[in-house]
Amino acid sequence: MVRVIGDAPTTVPASIFNVTSFPKTPSSFASGGRPIMLFADGAWWTARQSGNIQDLVAFLCSNLESLENVLFLQSPSGAKYGPYTPQ
Repeated sequence: MVRVIGDAPTTVPASIFNVTSFPKTPSSFASGGRPIMLFADGAWWTARQSGNIQDLVAFLCSNLESLENVLFLQSPSGAKYGPYTPQ
């Protein structure tokens, strides 16, 4: 049967279907955090950081002994932090 625009209307019977919904947490492509740049081992690296950038800076400052090389970081807005030097 060929439908023709402007032809007489036809009644379409209702369809029965089931929808299954599974529980999930909210997510998006950016759920991994905001992109930041890290300078380590002589090269710039991209990473994702969630939470406050000041919390990351405080963590780095309190854990300088665990660093092996000098580290710089750049926030998504372009602010530069560092150098963080191993102790």
